[in-house]
Amino acid sequence: MAQVVADHPDDLRARCDLANLLIRDRKLDQADALLKGLAARPRIHIHDLFLLYGSMALLNRARGDVEVADSLIAGLEPMVQTDGDARQLLRFVRDLQGSVGLGTTFMKALTALVRGPGKPSRG
Repeated sequence: MAQVVADHPDDLRARCDLANLLIRDRKLDQADALLKGLAARPRIHIHDLFLLYGSMALLNRARGDVEVADSLIAGLEPMVQTDGDARQLLRFVRDLQGSVGLGTTFMKALTALVRGPGKPSRG
C-alpha cells in the first residue's frame, strides 16, 4: 500500500479503490490513512468527489458512525439535479453503503462504483 501511495500520491481514484478494498477486509485504519487529506484538494472533478465521499461514507459506516456516513451521502444529493452521470454515481454510492458487511453484495456494489456509470460488466 505504501508503495502505491508513494508512486501515485495524487491518484485519488486508486487511493479510494484501495481504501474500499481495505474497508471490505476490515482494515479501517489503513483505509483511513489512504483517504486522509484527499478532501482538502482545491479542485476536484465531480466523479472523483462522488468516489471520495462514497469511500469516506463507507469507512464511517464500517466504523458504526452511520450519522456521519449519511451526512456525506446527503452532501452529494444537491449535485445530481441535472447530471445523469451524477445520478448514477449517487445510486452506486448508496448501493455500496447499503451493502456493508453483506459479502458478495458488497463486492458487486463496489465493482459497480469502481467501474462507473454506463460501463458494462465483464463476464
